[in-house]
Amino acid sequence: MTPEKPDQRVAPQWLFGQLRATAFLETPAAETAGPALWEETVHIPALSELRQRVGLAIVYQAEATFGSSQLALRVEPSRVDLICNPSIGEPAVLPSIGTEEEALPVFLEHASRLLASIKGGVLRVAFGAVLVFPVGTKEEGYHLLDVLLPAVTIDPVGSQDLFYRINRPRPLELITGNANRLSEWSVVQVQGDFLSVGPSGVLTVPLGPSQFALRLMLDISTAVDNAAAFTDNALKPLLDEVVGMGRDIWIRGDMP
Repeated sequence: MTPEKPDQRVAPQWLFGQLRATAFLETPAAETAGPALWEETVHIPALSELRQRVGLAIVYQAEATFGSSQLALRVEPSRVDLICNPSIGEPAVLPSIGTEEEALPVFLEHASRLLASIKGGVLRVAFGAVLVFPVGTKEEGYHLLDVLLPAVTIDPVGSQDLFYRINRPRPLELITGNANRLSEWSVVQVQGDFLSVGPSGVLTVPLGPSQFALRLMLDISTAVDNAAAFTDNALKPLLDEVVGMGRDIWIRGDMP
């Protein structure tokens, strides 16, 4: 029997590289629904709008910039996604939209308005996030993973290319059934770059030293087999609950 590792969990000061809220629809979204959803969700004009045919469906996408982040709404017949990414601006080795306190409250305000604006019923709610935490070396990142993944034994010095992916379902409190709690853990090495345009064409030029980072991807969602639309007043509490499950993972690690 493998001895238990001592509990040394200390939550990294994560930076958010992406946030996503998704509603899976009971009734397909109308082709004209996108602009109204954008207006009711974001409350400012979109900087860009695009309608394109994908197969037999029309997909709508709109974007706007909020300070250091870029908010995008994507409306497909079966789902609506609200996605927040870092703005395209100055080069950064680890672009982010900020810490939890800086990024999450504003995003959830928009996501709650989106859920309240959807017509036709919502069958599933999902929350996604990509988080990064800078570390000095690959070994330092693997030491952190060894603490945050108590079910896994990691050799920080002798390991390479570690990628750990697991779904640990948990019961929901607000409704009957489980939430899927998918997490992916890795240590990545990234390097900032920029585009240089010259006589020889467009070149991607490395900018500065590379950076190691602990990377966590989360996808927390209500059950796929749910057959009845949630009541309107249950949508925001459900979103808050799946976000809370994600927060538990990024604070405590992957707990069996």
